[in-house]
Amino acid sequence: MAVDWSTTERDRLHALIQAHPVDSSACAELGRKVVPIGRERDANAHGVVIRPNTRLVRLLKPRHPNVEWWFNHVTVAVLEHGVDALAGVEGTPMDEYMPTHFDFQDPREVWLDFKDPELEGPI
Repeated sequence: MAVDWSTTERDRLHALIQAHPVDSSACAELGRKVVPIGRERDANAHGVVIRPNTRLVRLLKPRHPNVEWWFNHVTVAVLEHGVDALAGVEGTPMDEYMPTHFDFQDPREVWLDFKDPELEGPI
């Protein structure tokens, strides 16, 4: 089930994702812009920073043909869906987000920071 955005919200998010595509390395900037829109639909919307557990792996490997690896990634949790350039406007349920969008062998390879204060401030 996708996030049930209004037409206006969907159009705004689509434009933001187009301006910050997967291969732009601008996921944090996109996240800062998605959070306020997400909060129109879900007061608890918040950024989630995905980082590698450097004791086990050095980089994140997204399942996307245009990206080889990342040091970290940002998605926005809205109604229990990750919304970003990987998941698109509809979002991916958070419990499916990591295995859908990242290639890893063990869930301990990644850390999820659910309340990164840097996403709450100005761009």
